[in-house]
Amino acid sequence: MAAVPEPPRGDVVAALNFYLPPEDGSVPYNLAGDVPPGVVPLRNFGSVTHDVLIHDARGKESSFTLDEDAFQILQNQPPSAETSFTDDESIKKNYYPEIERLLLDNVPGANEVIIFDHTIRRPHGTRQPVARVHIDQTTTSTAQRIRRHAPSPEAAEAYLAQRYRIINVWRPLNARPVEASPLAFARSATLRDSDVVPVEHRYPASAGGYVGQTAAIRYDAGQEWYYLSGMTGDERILLECFDSEALKEGSGVKGGRVPHTPRATGPKGPAKVLSKAQNRSLRIVVGAYKSAPIRCLETEAWVPPLDLYLNKRLADFEGRLQKQALQSGAGPEAERITTGHLITEACNKVYRRFNKRRKTRGRRPRQGPQSPTPTELAASVVAQWVNYKWKIGGKDRGSNTKEVVELAWQARWEQQRASQQSTTRQRVLNRRIADEDPPALLFTDKALMRHEGLTKAQSSLLSQARIGDIGLRDYLFRVKVPGVRTPYCECGRGRETVEHLVVWCPDPPLQRPWDGREIRSHRDLQTVLRGVGARSRRFVRKVLGWLMDSGRLLEYRLARRLELETVDGEG
Repeated sequence: MAAVPEPPRGDVVAALNFYLPPEDGSVPYNLAGDVPPGVVPLRNFGSVTHDVLIHDARGKESSFTLDEDAFQILQNQPPSAETSFTDDESIKKNYYPEIERLLLDNVPGANEVIIFDHTIRRPHGTRQPVARVHIDQTTTSTAQRIRRHAPSPEAAEAYLAQRYRIINVWRPLNARPVEASPLAFARSATLRDSDVVPVEHRYPASAGGYVGQTAAIRYDAGQEWYYLSGMTGDERILLECFDSEALKEGSGVKGGRVPHTPRATGPKGPAKVLSKAQNRSLRIVVGAYKSAPIRCLETEAWVPPLDLYLNKRLADFEGRLQKQALQSGAGPEAERITTGHLITEACNKVYRRFNKRRKTRGRRPRQGPQSPTPTELAASVVAQWVNYKWKIGGKDRGSNTKEVVELAWQARWEQQRASQQSTTRQRVLNRRIADEDPPALLFTDKALMRHEGLTKAQSSLLSQARIGDIGLRDYLFRVKVPGVRTPYCECGRGRETVEHLVVWCPDPPLQRPWDGREIRSHRDLQTVLRGVGARSRRFVRKVLGWLMDSGRLLEYRLARRLELETVDGEG
């Protein structure tokens, strides 16, 4: 049975971006709305990155409350009447009533709900995830919101005279569990007032010159961070931006505000720098255009993401240290201990010796919560990989690190593909044969079988044909190459792609050297370009040679001529 990866679970270490004040000491601000061209900077404050230990809330979802933590996790929610989430009016008609019922049913004491806005975060959308730790509202902006959206000034003052809150309802819209950029959020009880910095949200004069506020967050080691691993479509997270009860002494509400930000899931540290070099090298090896997605280059060359590979090597090393290979004494009854235990004990002995000397001089140790040390952060990552569990064949069991790499790679690949195909039109335009292979031909060494016996030029052409970024009109028009005025083939029957020329074109540039019944559909072409099996290998050479001879791919003329000269010389 095919392996089905579960979302990664457990505590993680991630880099989060915190507030860095303006160098000139001025009031921090963001420019919002339609900013006039040439106006810079869009914000006058910066950010500083800290590695943070983020706990997994999975398994303890019911232990968090709005009054204590300023967030609450709801599960087993019914399907939404709104399904597309692409039309604002449809969202207001179908989804707003659902949210109103959700809040009235789950927020104690709530008797009225006013929904004033909704935002859909997409990786390639106009409103992308905010990659800085923030809170959406402050005390000042909450009162402004109420006065703006209340039915009347009298109603606004009535609201402000009682308990009022602003709560975001966060949910995923994708069908699969969330794996990329899951939301990280901190317990309100661990947030100090000095950590919260009001930031002006300035709108241009064309939008009324309105000035609102959000809050940026300073880093503090005492902040306690969480995320919900593999969040699904039937789960909701209530994020409390403000609660007026938190301003009252002895109310029992601890802060009433939750900092949050999407956490990065890609490479970091040395892997982040080295990944750029690896990606450049992959383009050379595969022979791909710069526009080709990295996920396709990795599967075509069977090279996993560098951070996953390095995690595997580190986990393998840790696994070797944990093997019970040594005896603590003589005789068969002696306790067997691990190499890692011996190393740890030796290091602790050295540490204790030098620590005694240190206590008598130097500065006093810092009191209170401390940030995880680099060693502790690395240990957290290693422990996650050593103890990774995946659902394989319907049964949970520990997997070796090779399987973990394949499944973690597959999970990341699927998320990257989904993020680039968020609409039906994008799915049609970005349809790539390289994405349609089964996992066994993408994430294992079987991916290299299709290139066996091919020349460098043939191998590059095969990869370009599978990826879809190839020197034909459809691609050249999309990337706006000068002189290419249309994406359509000369026959006028369709966009000039590999599939159109090989399968559908009624007036091909060259007579096809195969019977029309042998390759007559997208599925047939997919099987041929997969290059697995004797029949596919035979046909793929015919297709590649025909494409080189067609006159449509001028960049392959020299390679084809040299190939033919070599064949003639051998003959």
